[in-house]
Amino acid sequence: ERARKQAEERARKQALQHANEERDRAQQGLEVAQQAMLRMGRGQDREDQVDGVPTISTEDIDRHGDAIASGSFKDVYRAQLRKEVAAVGKAGLEVAVIQFRNGTSTLAAELDVFKKLGRHPNLTRLLAVTRSDEGSVTSLVTEFAKLGSLDQVLVLAEERDERATSQVLLTAAMQALDGMMQLVEHRIVHRDVALRNLLVFDFDLEDCSRVKVKLTDYGLSAMGTYVQKSTSSVGDGVPFRWMSPEAIQKHRWSEKSDVWAFAVTVWEMFTHGMVPYHLISSDSEVASRVIAGARLERPLSPCECPEGVFAILQRCWAGRAADRPTFADVKHLMMEVVKVEREGDCCICMERMPIQRLLAIVPCGHRCVCAEDAHHVVGKACPVCRTPATEAIRVFDSG
Repeated sequence: ERARKQAEERARKQALQHANEERDRAQQGLEVAQQAMLRMGRGQDREDQVDGVPTISTEDIDRHGDAIASGSFKDVYRAQLRKEVAAVGKAGLEVAVIQFRNGTSTLAAELDVFKKLGRHPNLTRLLAVTRSDEGSVTSLVTEFAKLGSLDQVLVLAEERDERATSQVLLTAAMQALDGMMQLVEHRIVHRDVALRNLLVFDFDLEDCSRVKVKLTDYGLSAMGTYVQKSTSSVGDGVPFRWMSPEAIQKHRWSEKSDVWAFAVTVWEMFTHGMVPYHLISSDSEVASRVIAGARLERPLSPCECPEGVFAILQRCWAGRAADRPTFADVKHLMMEVVKVEREGDCCICMERMPIQRLLAIVPCGHRCVCAEDAHHVVGKACPVCRTPATEAIRVFDSG
């Protein structure tokens, strides 16, 4: 009996020891699995982000047909998300996919500009990037402007024998100006400011509160207060018809050369997308004439450019860069002209009325809406400059 009990005790201890060993092995296996999952999670975090920009698989994007726009270095395609992608959007979201043709150097430069600029209401937003199996970025995914570029919108309007009001065009100009001021703040020279590079997210030919444009295309952009390029010849993608004399002659770009191009862009707005110097077929001849002092004339059709606005454009086309205004100066001058142009007009109902009936938007101060239509603006944005509007107040003029 004693021997039997001793045998049972030995068996019980062996079983307990075996169970403890199994438990230890299981615990070790769990810890290994947890560590592996943690490493996978960290790896996924790296895969899902490129310097803070979300990465998505090309399999998550349904690209539609041929390119909707093409440049010297890239093609732009319309696409949709096939499924919801965190930090990008829900399934069915329309996006633009920018595919670069000439290697990755141009792509990397444009990606750097997008990342540096961050978010701004008048700059096209970068949503994500796609990458190859080797990990290099292959394309950029941005928000999609279903109305296209502003030159397309205005040309189509003219083909329908329709015209945008000067208030609407000035609103678009002010929004483009705000976008350019963001570039200046980050010391970025765009080098390709033009009507074709303003994307339209909302537009009404008569209602300036329905205007929403954003600057895009940083393919020629460069970082720095002044940019010097070794070459620029006809055919290499450099936009001669929008270029200042120093950019043509010395291949030197700065805020002041962008100011010149911005003025050409405003000229395009009032001509509804007419090609600058359209009577001259040769880009090289345009360059020669600009250097010699030739300038664009005041647009009178299809939409007459106000004299005050054209006077600002002429200052932007000064031959010497030092004689041109900065973008901050241009905004100040434009706001003064906009104020005069809008005096007595509610920009919502477009009714002409005594100035005393117009309310001033807070905090920007634009006096552009009647009391009856103020609710369309408060809590949204000023129709003139798109600054968030906290309230609309009555102003009592002295004298």
